[in-house]
Amino acid sequence: MANPPQGRAAPRTEQRYYIDPQGQVVQKTVPVEERPPLDEPAPQHRYYRKPDGTVVRQRVDASTRQVAPAAAPPAQHGPPSQQRVPATQAAPARRPAAALRPIGASPRWTGKRIAKHLFVILVIILLLFASWPMVKQPLHAMYNMITSGEPGFQTFPKVAEFIILREMSLTAQTNSLTYTIDIPKPFDIPGIHERKGLTAVPVPSSEEQRKGQDWMLWSGAIGLGGTATLSITYHMKLYATMWDIAAKDAADVSAIPASYDNYLVDEWKITPSDPEVKALAKQIVGSETNVYTILLKIYKWMDDNLAYRTQRSAEPQSCSQTLAARAGDCDDQSILLASLARSIGVPVWLNLGIIYDPVRDYWGGHGWNNVYIPLKGGGYDIATVDIVNKQFLFRDPYHVSDYIDDGISQDLQDYYTSWSYSYTGHPPNAKSTEKYTVQDLKTTGSVIYYNP
Repeated sequence: MANPPQGRAAPRTEQRYYIDPQGQVVQKTVPVEERPPLDEPAPQHRYYRKPDGTVVRQRVDASTRQVAPAAAPPAQHGPPSQQRVPATQAAPARRPAAALRPIGASPRWTGKRIAKHLFVILVIILLLFASWPMVKQPLHAMYNMITSGEPGFQTFPKVAEFIILREMSLTAQTNSLTYTIDIPKPFDIPGIHERKGLTAVPVPSSEEQRKGQDWMLWSGAIGLGGTATLSITYHMKLYATMWDIAAKDAADVSAIPASYDNYLVDEWKITPSDPEVKALAKQIVGSETNVYTILLKIYKWMDDNLAYRTQRSAEPQSCSQTLAARAGDCDDQSILLASLARSIGVPVWLNLGIIYDPVRDYWGGHGWNNVYIPLKGGGYDIATVDIVNKQFLFRDPYHVSDYIDDGISQDLQDYYTSWSYSYTGHPPNAKSTEKYTVQDLKTTGSVIYYNP
């Protein structure tokens, strides 16, 4: 082989492999043209999410900003005579890399996207307007729960049927005595407060109707150290009752008839004429005349400013005592609510009886309010407000009404002294007890009450 001319470098060769027409692999030595080295930039990679959610890594050609092929073409199959060595293949056409949105980047707000979002918002607004009566109370309850930290709603059964045993006793510890027991029968109100049965041991000495309801009386004598006992079994079916009234439904104070004036004056412990009560009521209510709104303002003020506190005294507190302490039990707060409302001209009176606590499985004495609400379309409603149990125009199926205030002071005071006795000589140091036992309880259905 002749030597290459002086001053010229020998051409560079490399070995290449080919497949001839017969399918045989042939090795050939071929010259390779010298090319200046390319100043190639460092490879770049980006990550993309595929439609199926998987993430892939692809190399990007920095000079053209095109995504490089992710892999070599698939292997060819078939006999060697049918295989072909493919020519250099161009990468399939792809979107420019700059147009591919990286993961986490904000979407582009095209006209189509904006229109779609506006349509969805419009549909949501229309649904809220259509169902506003249903969502208003839950939203309000949620707001109250966030701002006050207290639950904005309560859940009760629709109907509760009880058999309750009430046991009472009176003991003459230091002297003999003569006694009288005077107990009202619970009201029988179909669909709200049904008295299914009542038995007493011993049977009453007499029964009579007065103050708008039936009363049972027992009388007898107890010797020194002796005890008189009485047991009454009540079978009651009670219904959760909600008065669907709003300010738009209620009339003004001027629509209240004169027949309810006995619930606007002073009564035992209820003192609407007290200057302190009148001033506070005016401060709470202002110039408002709508009866519903007046009651709601008084209810909310008491709920926000009074605490529940029990007391040992047999008699309720006066309004002045409750206001000074900013606390009281069920009777104390119900008396104050009646006093505040009456001073504005709204009839409110006491409803007294017993209530069941399902958490403690316990019955006990309780007091709450009845309120008079005139309606714009004519007529009226008498509804329930239980301030200490946070129930406004709602009565749960655990309230048993023994006595409803008739507006007469002596009658109200007498209710708090079921036992009365007389004696001669020194006081008998009498001791009385009272206990309630649930013998049977059945509940059906469910109802949610939202606190206003």
